[in-house]
Formats: sequence, C-alpha cells, structure tokens
Amino acid sequence: MDLFTNADATGQEKVLKILNNIFSGCTLNIEQHTEDKGRVDIFMTATTHNGIRKTYAIECKDRWFPHSLYPDMMLDKEKYDVLKSYSKSGYTPIFFNTFSDDTYIVWDVLKATVDIRNVKTKKTTVEYNGYIDKPRCFFKTSDFTFSGRTS
Repeated sequence: MDLFTNADATGQEKVLKILNNIFSGCTLNIEQHTEDKGRVDIFMTATTHNGIRKTYAIECKDRWFPHSLYPDMMLDKEKYDVLKSYSKSGYTPIFFNTFSDDTYIVWDVLKATVDIRNVKTKKTTVEYNGYIDKPRCFFKTSDFTFSGRTS
C-alpha cells in the first residue's frame, strides 16, 4: 500500500467508526474507495428500520492538527465539483473532516457557504513534493452541518 492509499484508508476508518455510531439505528451499505485518487472516498446508504433510505457521497479528510487551528477547511475545487455532482444522482454530498484533537466537523456540501480562491499550497498533504497554485474551496469551521467528538 502506498503512502497516499494508507493515509486515505486511515482517515476513512476514523470516519466509518463515527458513521457507524451516528447511524447506529440504521442498516448501512458502505462502499469505500482508497485506491482511486479522483473519486469520492465513501458511498453510503443508510436505511432506517421503517424503510427510509438516504444515500451519501462522502469526501474524508484526516487532519493532523486540532480543529480550532484554522477558521476554514480547504478542499481542492476539483474534488468539490466531483462531490457536488453526485447530488444529481440523489446522493447527499458530504465533506467530513477528522482532527488530531478527537473532533470531527461535517458539511453538507449543498448547504455550506464556500469561498473559492486560488491558493499556493503543497501539492499533497501526505508528503512534501513542492507547491502548486490552484483553485481551492474553503469551508468555514463555524458553518458546519454537524460536529462532535470521536471519543
């Protein structure tokens, strides 16, 4: 497993534990994607005992810093566009962030206020491989759909 796949898998495992707790009264059907870098990380269908069914397309980010360090969380615009496009197929697009202080913050992409701007940042957060200037979406940490503690 390469560095990127391992980082993706670690972040997704954190998110899956939280989702299983949040949706403990539902039957979950989960499809994970750790190998393909361009797609959404998790597709999930939650079905209640009454038969109500909801589908989610989830982008996971495992942040190696506390949730209060920055006022905004960044997502590549390409990933944002792909995530948002799944709403056309009936999915609720979710941007799910876990943090080093056992906190998580979640945004419903369709309801969040997003500031799009060009920013020079590291090409990847997993390893140092130079910088790139490209469009990024910024989600306000105060504008979340829900949040909580992982422990």
